[in-house]
Amino acid sequence: MDFSKAYIETEVAKRFWYHKINLGNGIITPGYDFDDVWNGIRKSRETIDYKGKRVLDIASWDGMWAFEAEKLGASFVVATDADNRNENFEFVRSVLNSSVRSYYNIPPHRLSDRLDAVIFSHSNPGLPSQPQQKEYLKLNEFDIVQHLGLLYHLRDPLLTISQARSVIKEDGYLLLETAVIIDDNQSCMYFNNNNMFGACGKLPIYDDISTWWAPTVPCLIEMVQSSLFEVNQHSIRIHKQTDHVGRASLVAKAVAPEKANPLLANELAKTYRHAGMQINIFRRYLKT
Repeated sequence: MDFSKAYIETEVAKRFWYHKINLGNGIITPGYDFDDVWNGIRKSRETIDYKGKRVLDIASWDGMWAFEAEKLGASFVVATDADNRNENFEFVRSVLNSSVRSYYNIPPHRLSDRLDAVIFSHSNPGLPSQPQQKEYLKLNEFDIVQHLGLLYHLRDPLLTISQARSVIKEDGYLLLETAVIIDDNQSCMYFNNNNMFGACGKLPIYDDISTWWAPTVPCLIEMVQSSLFEVNQHSIRIHKQTDHVGRASLVAKAVAPEKANPLLANELAKTYRHAGMQINIFRRYLKT
């Protein structure tokens, strides 16, 4: 394959780009002008050591965050998206000679049941026998899950935070970024009234049919904490977009049920009514 500067520039010019990705030779893909938001994420990310870590990047799109994780020293990176338009990602991976694995058929609310083959195949050349599978899953869960620019696009945001927790090792990290409400200090979520789009005047978040919810900052923290995470308060970065809406990024550590409020842990262990939470998280806890 010809990866001359002229070829790369021609290919970049043909495509629509969301992310700005450095391809070398002075070439950067012409993504959106979201640098202030993205730099806030990078500031939050500084609290995590990526060296030798297993990383899952959700809603990767062009793959900027997955490729950056690899550059930060991650030993194994998986990029997922529910959208199968992965041509940009594959082009960048080839140009960078990257080892990031792509699975562009995995929705964010089905991580735990769609990534099992990825986890098993990386831990062992052959698929483990049935008695071994749970142990392989435990050993090879991800150290870091990147959940960036996605939460506000989802009708069921807590479901994906629960799914992220279900594939992260205890003491692993969630790197999360989303739209937030910045002029309300209550712990609440704002709904974007998409079923009445245009009928109620200005929408409370974005004038965007794909936006559903935005939590206040206190609510975002409590949503993460209620999913068996401990938020690093020093990692929180807020970027103001209007007087009402902004963007927030944070890092949270995955904690064992034993370290959570016992009432919360007992309730979450009833996974039959808490979609996204997996029983593997509670196996040891329920034996104590």
